[in-house]
Amino acid sequence: MSAVQNPPVSVKINAWTGEAADSTGTLAAVTKPWATVPAPKSLMVLAAEIPDMRDWTHDKVGWGLVVEHRQNVSVADNCALAGMPEAIKELRKFRQGVVLGWSPECGTKNLIRYLEDGTTRNVKIGSDVKRGKTPDALPHYLLILGGPAKIPWKVQYTLNLCAAVGRLDLDGAGLENYVAAVVSNWTGTGAPLDVANCLLWSVNRGGTDITALMQTTVASPVLEALQGDSDIGAKAQFRFGEDATHAELKKMLSTNRPGLVVTTSHGRTGPLGDQTAMRRDLGLPVDKDNMICAPSDLLDAWEPNGAVWYAHACCSAGCDTGSVFADLFKPTALSKTLERIGELGAQSAPLPVALLGARKPLRAFIGHVEPTFDWTLTSVDMAQSLTESIKYALYDNLFEKNPMTVGGAFDSYYRQVGSLFNEQDMALADLQRFVPGAEQAALRARLGALDRRSLVIHGDPAVALPALGAQQ
Repeated sequence: MSAVQNPPVSVKINAWTGEAADSTGTLAAVTKPWATVPAPKSLMVLAAEIPDMRDWTHDKVGWGLVVEHRQNVSVADNCALAGMPEAIKELRKFRQGVVLGWSPECGTKNLIRYLEDGTTRNVKIGSDVKRGKTPDALPHYLLILGGPAKIPWKVQYTLNLCAAVGRLDLDGAGLENYVAAVVSNWTGTGAPLDVANCLLWSVNRGGTDITALMQTTVASPVLEALQGDSDIGAKAQFRFGEDATHAELKKMLSTNRPGLVVTTSHGRTGPLGDQTAMRRDLGLPVDKDNMICAPSDLLDAWEPNGAVWYAHACCSAGCDTGSVFADLFKPTALSKTLERIGELGAQSAPLPVALLGARKPLRAFIGHVEPTFDWTLTSVDMAQSLTESIKYALYDNLFEKNPMTVGGAFDSYYRQVGSLFNEQDMALADLQRFVPGAEQAALRARLGALDRRSLVIHGDPAVALPALGAQQ
């Protein structure tokens, strides 16, 4: 392995506490302990080859509902979802799905398959296992029911590497709204959705701020691909830089009724001394004036009605107990931010919950747990973007002639996680041979893998946008 250039001593994240504009952290003097944590073998898996991923009814594909295991409920009742909301039973029936349980004893190694004959099977989590609907198989589509306090994010992270996974953290009317829309494929929910209408909203603070880099590596490539499509063209609207205000976001949402929304910005993570406010505003996009917009205000101006939203911002999907990055940095404002976020405990962010549970709900929301980093957006010499898989998911897959499901669209993205853990593993071997630059290579690979791993889908992963030219 050739020598690798030493990385810079500081890293930027896309978090905004409201107290300081600087989201830069200085690496600890010794990064080797963090960089050399071996990649868990359960995370170094790649998706197996299967039949057409769009066909969730196929016996070798399958759709499964992952629920919290209820020890005081019989296997037959767990299988029948006894005592669960009627909407969930309806969704399971519509998807012709199987029911799987998760308990802390399962960890990230297996799920519990409930069978109608009153028995159970342990279904291994991994790529090199039987796939589909049979009793000992892992369905390719998996919908986790409940928030991360019930079924942890780490379970979703691991499943993402071998299946198409979403999470539904809804109850009551919100759950009923979402299921009704899925079952009807968003027909009868309002004015037809013209999927060619797309909206890209990207804050750019200029200079060395990470927002400038996110616009260059995420928002701009997606916009270019959409506008270069003859069926989309000028229908892909954008508000970048000085125009990236919440007033413009609400205006464009209500006027264009986009099928795809892409936002890049800092995510709200403050004020650090007020946990109630932090939970309420967690991950909300911060506009160019450092302002946030409550989900209820967005919904007063716009009804999602089957759109898909990708939000590249810190904690846009939620947060976890503690942070895997906490030990990487010296005591700074950034490390304090990570510490305070981790103290909130595991939760879903308010924006995806509100949009998916709306009267005319969103199809899916894709966002991050934890912050994302400038290092993971470009190569070590800043010469090459490392975000092609995001563009590929949001344009090439979602807008195919026969559109890919949202879960299937991000399959290639999650393959990068396994690839990066593999790079880290090889760098660790080089480290044992004292190859120059090996520690830095391991550090970058591990940071990139954990950053990408924290991207999650809220909503049913088997949903898909209508084809271009087809009105819903």
